[in-house]
Amino acid sequence: MLLGTEIGAALTALEPYDIDIIGLKLAPPPRRDERSVRYLGLNSPNTFHSPNAGLPQNVGGHAVYKLAPKDLADFHKHFVKDYGVRIVGGCCGTTPEH
Repeated sequence: MLLGTEIGAALTALEPYDIDIIGLKLAPPPRRDERSVRYLGLNSPNTFHSPNAGLPQNVGGHAVYKLAPKDLADFHKHFVKDYGVRIVGGCCGTTPEH
């Protein structure tokens, strides 16, 4: 989605197409993305969520992502259980531990 696109409008625009999965990738950290995840989970039959591990912080000239693996897992559990998200993953800053 382009910055500022309302999730409901984006989903409506995609409805006429034969799409298997609709979701968010390279999204903000899960806490900031929850409203959009909730909307997709409750309004789209095949939802996907692949957040990054928080907003990167510059530490000694390196991008550091602060979201811990357990915290990401907790968000994913919540999104699957409460919003019906069916596919989860990880993006920027996630590691094998995530």
